[in-house]
Amino acid sequence: MKSRGGLRVSSVVVVCVLVSIGAISQAQTPSFQGIGGSFGYNSTSAAAVSADGSAIAGDITSDWIGGGFAFRWTPSSGVVYIGRQDGAVNGQNTACDISGDGTLIVGKGTLVGAPGFLWQLGAGFVASFPVCQAPSTGLKTSAISASGLVVAGNDCGQFFRWSFETGVVHLGDGFAWDISADGSAIVGYSGSEAFRWTEETGMVGLGDLAGGGSWSRARAVSADGSVVVGEADSQAWRWTAGTGMVGLGCLPGDSYSQAYAVSEDGSVIVGTSYDGGGAFVWDPVNGMRALRDVLIGDFGLDLAGWWLARANDITPDGHTIVGDGINPDGRAEGWIAVIPDLVRTIVATIDIDPDVLTLRSAIPQITCYIRLPAGYSVASIDRNSVVLLEGQVHAASVQIDAKKQVATAKFDRSAISDILVPGEVKLTITGKLPDRTVFVGVGTMTVRK
Repeated sequence: MKSRGGLRVSSVVVVCVLVSIGAISQAQTPSFQGIGGSFGYNSTSAAAVSADGSAIAGDITSDWIGGGFAFRWTPSSGVVYIGRQDGAVNGQNTACDISGDGTLIVGKGTLVGAPGFLWQLGAGFVASFPVCQAPSTGLKTSAISASGLVVAGNDCGQFFRWSFETGVVHLGDGFAWDISADGSAIVGYSGSEAFRWTEETGMVGLGDLAGGGSWSRARAVSADGSVVVGEADSQAWRWTAGTGMVGLGCLPGDSYSQAYAVSEDGSVIVGTSYDGGGAFVWDPVNGMRALRDVLIGDFGLDLAGWWLARANDITPDGHTIVGDGINPDGRAEGWIAVIPDLVRTIVATIDIDPDVLTLRSAIPQITCYIRLPAGYSVASIDRNSVVLLEGQVHAASVQIDAKKQVATAKFDRSAISDILVPGEVKLTITGKLPDRTVFVGVGTMTVRK
């Protein structure tokens, strides 16, 4: 977000900010490092990362300055404490997010009634956001658009949308957690249900997981507002208009997971899985995996002595992840990891049989014929990995004809009945090949009543 001269700010609750930026990082070489700390520090936490991965905003607890304070980190500067707000009753503060270019940090004071803040590199604290004094509301998260021209926040139990043109517009009861890159979609929760708000639709509840309990919370939204992530009934989830809320599960042996951030296109999700698994990364092909295992097993990085507790943020391109963990000395320390694409994607040709499906027909299965591009053999397809992405449905059977170079995948019609609606229906098929290569293809069929 770029500064636009004097900032006009209303006295509303702005506590923490999440930024979605459309920039694309080119970093591809895998790496991992702890961000360290300043002299006398006890622990550091990496809360957010700039769009190109070059700067981090976080928090530090330190012996020599006492308490907890916000910092900005870059590879060249290391951890740099950003200071105290003028006139603050207590100088302790917490960083919540950083702008796409890494020059602005937003956060909150840590005492009840302490103001939120906007800090700018080279200028210091440039704006203050007084918080609601109502004791029942507490401090909740808010968000800012990629351009910095639109803000979503929380004001005494209501969430609002703010811009230079409109000022504060209260949108209803609830708490905002994130906003899309263009400021058009806001996500959060109201009462016990996650919501997505746009100007066109207003607040729309996202429900909860099928067969689950009675609560859900949205924590992050993709750049275009089409993918929402959060947690419900003890597990992380991913939502789109087409699939609804789909649970992501937990890491093996764990009983609770939370999704904290999502990449620009909604294809990579990060968060934490409780009871020991720690930081996770999810993609639609591999599902949820322990980030530490991915860094070591897929990319050959050395994480000896490290435990990764949480993955808090991810760059829009899905290549840079930041979070918290325990370093080899047993101290809490923030970290930054850079990864190439989680999968290498090739485009497959998909033919659907039948081409035309009448809903009243008794056809029990949908057949998909899969052909890979030149240089790849269908014999290398992992049959158990073939999935229809709409609904995350695994193929009931996969037959390989190596001579004709065709794989035939059959999907039970009952498993995909929700997406078989009248009109042209596109089915996206994916599957794994060796060495992190996957195929993705789209087939089309016509559905009639």
